[in-house]
Amino acid sequence: MAESKESNWLPLEPTIDAALKQCSNPIDELAQGRVPAILIRGAYPKEDGERLIQQFYDQDLVPGLPQPGERIEGKGSFERRDIGTSLGNLGSNPDDFFASA
Repeated sequence: MAESKESNWLPLEPTIDAALKQCSNPIDELAQGRVPAILIRGAYPKEDGERLIQQFYDQDLVPGLPQPGERIEGKGSFERRDIGTSLGNLGSNPDDFFASA
């Protein structure tokens, strides 16, 4: 992997084939902390993802977060569904990411 962990600490994405082109063992890269995530975009139908997110809310696993579709203060019409530490906000710095996770 890259020498500068902080500047190149990026998720493997957007497909399994693309992840395998970036490294031969994506799971090991993730387990060793050399990548923050493996993102397989479009792996599940949108409706399945929405049902999964709703289960998190139904089981009170995300207390205090806005429900899907609710307005996020200061974000206008922007809607985002992050569960756990956000790679979008902290994903480029492993020390900050793991401190928050």
